[in-house]
Amino acid sequence: MVIDDQLLAFNQKRSKINNVLPLSTPDRTIKRTGHSFWSPIAANDNHLLMEQAVNLCLLDRRLTVKKHIPWPHDDLYEMFWSMTLAQFILITDFNIFSLDEKTMTLQQYPITRHCKTVYWSRGTCLKDTLFLSTSNDGSSIFEYTLLPSIQFVKEYLPPISCAKDENISDLASNNDALALLIWNHQRQKCRLDLCSPTLQAATTGFDLA
Repeated sequence: MVIDDQLLAFNQKRSKINNVLPLSTPDRTIKRTGHSFWSPIAANDNHLLMEQAVNLCLLDRRLTVKKHIPWPHDDLYEMFWSMTLAQFILITDFNIFSLDEKTMTLQQYPITRHCKTVYWSRGTCLKDTLFLSTSNDGSSIFEYTLLPSIQFVKEYLPPISCAKDENISDLASNNDALALLIWNHQRQKCRLDLCSPTLQAATTGFDLA
């Protein structure tokens, strides 16, 4: 994967955000209420999933709530859609859940943390593989199979995941690569690494700020 660094200008000072992200005027908006200001959202081809007050809500393209269920668990740190499972996956400090958009059934996955002082933070799916990262400095990445069942495969430790004084702020993927957003404490900078699905050495890495 080759990225032309001449196309990246996020480290330059901009007077207006629209110079970087030239978006049109919003067609419609919705006021969100939740446990915290950082509560995530997720989407598939049909719905937007978000936390609203104490509920998990599915919204259509007009931002109309179509379905909702109570959310009695800890704060949500991540939500994303798994095409393999055809379900949303939700991450809290301690647990991993799945949500079926048709039945609105919430299920806790049998995934346990290997250390009681380390918490889940981010995740993504790459085909039939689930990757989860931890929130600590020197974040680990855990790999699991999705089918035929959730099974632990491998833990990736520093320096493969990130350096010991760094943590993984976010994970994303497509069919070919993993993107790791990494915060470096010493440099006070954020870096984006693009890696192979086996998390070998980063194929591309560049500073964002």
